[in-house]
Amino acid sequence: GPFSDTTAASFRMKQSPIFTKTHDLLVWLIPLTVRFPRQQRFVLATCLQQDALNFQERLIQAVHAARPRAQDTAMTFAALVAALVLSVSPSPAADAPSTGTAADTRAPRVRVVTDVLDLDISLQGGDLVRADLVQYPKDKKPGSPAVRLLTTDDATFSVLRSGLRAAGGRAEPTHLATYTSPQTEFRLAPGQTELRVPLTWTDGQGVTVTKTYVFEPGRYDIDVQYDVQNASPAEWQGASYLQFVRHIYAQERSMFDVESYSFRGPMVFDGKGEQKLDVQDEDDLAFRQSVANGWMAELQHHFVAAAVPPKGETYDYALQNEQGHSVISYRGPLKSVPAGTTAQFREHVFVGPKLQDQLNTLAPKLSRTADYGMLWWLAEPLFWLLRVVHQFVQNWGLAIIIVTILLKLVFYPLTQMSGRSMAKMRTIAPRIKNIQETYKDD
Repeated sequence: GPFSDTTAASFRMKQSPIFTKTHDLLVWLIPLTVRFPRQQRFVLATCLQQDALNFQERLIQAVHAARPRAQDTAMTFAALVAALVLSVSPSPAADAPSTGTAADTRAPRVRVVTDVLDLDISLQGGDLVRADLVQYPKDKKPGSPAVRLLTTDDATFSVLRSGLRAAGGRAEPTHLATYTSPQTEFRLAPGQTELRVPLTWTDGQGVTVTKTYVFEPGRYDIDVQYDVQNASPAEWQGASYLQFVRHIYAQERSMFDVESYSFRGPMVFDGKGEQKLDVQDEDDLAFRQSVANGWMAELQHHFVAAAVPPKGETYDYALQNEQGHSVISYRGPLKSVPAGTTAQFREHVFVGPKLQDQLNTLAPKLSRTADYGMLWWLAEPLFWLLRVVHQFVQNWGLAIIIVTILLKLVFYPLTQMSGRSMAKMRTIAPRIKNIQETYKDD
């Protein structure tokens, strides 16, 4: 700064203890932002400084006001405490390990089979590392393998990572932690209404987390539950997070490949509208947003992997490029689990085809992952009509023919009016031609 150390120290000694303590706090706090990615450092440092100055202002008001408003001071102090916790324990979006080495393909896996999904869950982090859609073959050839939406293969790398971050530097069940499972394979039996796959992690000091995947027959959405049991003598604080990590495709468009024209990448819904993000665009790469009642997704032509946090809670969304991988992530609010109590964190994920009914029941506007383009307002009702007709005829080709006939019937009055106008024009056409011939030199 413009002052020497001696001058600054002398200046501080003459100030109120409020100024002194706030200065000391900022001097200690701001350098901690260096542990965050470069894109986030300035924003985070600015937020920390503003929270500290707001708290200082509240304290001054409390000293000089006749009736100090303790509630305002407490609210500002709570915001500052949250910032301090964030600085000591960075969010997963800001301080995630490199995707190039985080997914250990040698880690033990648990296989899960339902009537629509065949998945692998890694015991490293309890992450979804393989997802086959058993009812959707890659092509129409006999014996064609199922579409694989999640995989650890380098060329098509795509995994779903999730976990809990702990405050205060305590041990935490992140996507790098080691879980245990009572079985190596779980199968949804015919007639079974629910399949639960529990994975367990413990810090060895009294905190146990059970991460449970819940599957239902015929459904591509998966409920992810974290049951935290704090048997330690101290309070435990944590925040849930989820990340879609995907290889960045450099796909050239071809008239022989319809899928090459579809968007392939992350999308975020902020409660009002959706936004597609390009990890190779500098502006999109700086994307950071706090959203309530939103969702995020990784898109491709016919299929989608999406994550939906609990309603009413504000989550922090971020996009990163890590060693050739796109990482779209969100982190939830910090929650406390007092000693001797339990708590639950919960997320919903979807891995499958863009089935409109299932997507709409999971989250508002999640069906927008089916990209209708600028004419979505016209395409959505047409597709709804097409689905209704298909429920009766059970054949998409026949459904298209019937919908076309119905549209012809709806617009028949307009077609009839147009035909009558053309007929009248034909009756006066000879007279018009005669007039043209008569006055051609006029």
